[in-house]
Formats: sequence, C-alpha cells, structure tokens
Amino acid sequence: MRNLALRCRGFLWRNSLKHPNKWNKCFYCFDVHEFLSPRARKLLNVYSMREVVFQDKVPTLRHLKRLRLDADVQLLALPRYRTRKFKVHEEDPRRPGRRITVEREESVLQEYLALVYKNEERVLSDVVYLFKEARDFPPNIQSIILAQLNFKGVLDACVLSEDELEQLQSTKLEADRLAFMKRRKTTRMFLSIFEQDVLVCRIKQKEVVPLLNALVDFDPVVNSSLVENYKHRFRIHVPLGSKTIQQGGKFCTHVVGSSCEEIRKEWVLTLQILQSSKGRLNIRQSMLYLNQQKKISIWNQ
Repeated sequence: MRNLALRCRGFLWRNSLKHPNKWNKCFYCFDVHEFLSPRARKLLNVYSMREVVFQDKVPTLRHLKRLRLDADVQLLALPRYRTRKFKVHEEDPRRPGRRITVEREESVLQEYLALVYKNEERVLSDVVYLFKEARDFPPNIQSIILAQLNFKGVLDACVLSEDELEQLQSTKLEADRLAFMKRRKTTRMFLSIFEQDVLVCRIKQKEVVPLLNALVDFDPVVNSSLVENYKHRFRIHVPLGSKTIQQGGKFCTHVVGSSCEEIRKEWVLTLQILQSSKGRLNIRQSMLYLNQQKKISIWNQ
C-alpha cells in the first residue's frame, strides 16, 4: 500500500473553484508521511509551479553528492556552476610561429542545492545510483541507462556552500549531521528527473484535499469544446462539515482533468483504494486488498 501511495503523483489539470472556465496545471501527490502515521490521514497535496531555480543535464553534474544523514533521511546535493572566463596564449593557426590571446570559458562549482528526503522517497536513491553507473559507460550505453531515470517529488531544499557540504561530509556522527541540517532554513521545492533533464522549481501549495470521507467518481459531463489536456475528467467530492455526503452534508467538488482515458482511470482507481485502505498492510494483505478493490471499483464500469 505504501508503494501505491508513492506512485500516486503526477501532473493533472485542476478546474478553478472560483472561475469555472479557468484550468491550471498542478502537481498532485499523496502525503506518504501522513498515510504511514498512526493517524493514517489520507491527504492529497496540490501544488502549482513557480519559477525554475535549477535546470541542467544529468551528465554535466560532475560534483553531484548523496549523503546519509541518519537511518531514515538522505541528502541529495545538486551542484550549481558559474561560468568563468579566462585568457590563454595559443599559436595562431593562420600564422605558424606567432602566438595570439584567446578567451575561453569553463564551468566552476559555485554552490550546492541540497534536497532532503526520507526513506519513503528511496526510489530517488535508485535514480542516483543509475546516474552514477551511467557516467562509467560510453555515450551510446549511457543514453540507454539515462532513459530509465524518472522521478517527480516535493522535497525540502536549501543552499549549501562547498565548504558547508565538506563540513557535513566530515561530520562522523549521523545525529550531528541531521542536527546540522535541521538548523538550516529549508523551502519545499519540486524536483523532476526525467531521462537526462534535472529540474527544480519553487512551488506554491494550492490546497490539501482530505480523502478519508470523500467520494471519487468520473465526471459525466461531455463537452467536445474542452482542450485535450483536460478533456478526460474526474471529480473529488469533499465534505465541508461533520456530516458525510451520504448523510446529506455540504460538500465542495474538485474537478480534475487529464489528457487520456487511461490516466483518468488509473487515478480514480488509485485514489479509491488509498482512501479506503488502512495504510499499514503486509504484502499479502495488500495484494488481496488491491484485487478486491479492483473488482468493485468504477474502473470496471
């Protein structure tokens, strides 16, 4: 069930609650920490993207670092480079024996964008391993390995200088490493690693959708004039008071759109299973529960 909650993430089009004709592309992800907590709250987080703070190609990240802070927390440090210009004296190819001054450029490590993640996001560690393996292969094999890279998530981020990261690496006790990072002011940011592209964006949390007593269904309204990006829609009906929807309580409806029918069905099925599950199930219980829910889901309607 935890793995299913980890996969419950991606970009969807969200219909504005205030302006019916306005649609926004947002990132949806299940709050795995809350899902695994004793309270087992079922929360779907919705984020909108802001400005890009980091963008690069995976093969160029020569100084990328990964550090264990403690048994449950890891740190991924993305290197930021600046361009340094310098002049060199070279032989003039047009006039042998004569030297000329030529301006060159090189990338110099400036700082690190540090991203902190817990073991629930351990799939990110697998992505980093693949990247490090790819660097040791020739370009044709490297491209095949990098094509497997795919991660999207919202993590705590801060900026570290090269000296600060070295200080963190030289700290022997994991408790001291974790304490060092807890003293840093962090900001939630969106990280995307897809094939060779690495992207980090500032985000704004649009809303938190509680799923525990919500109803998820397909949107029956057919409108041929809708843009293809959000033509295939589903709805999340969220109670506003103590009464459930079945008891006649007030509720608000979130209309969400996707670009194809398969994406819509997958989201509806996943949300229905997660909102009704108890969260902590072993592998056998999870498989039995998944098969049972698939039979009764509106996926089959």
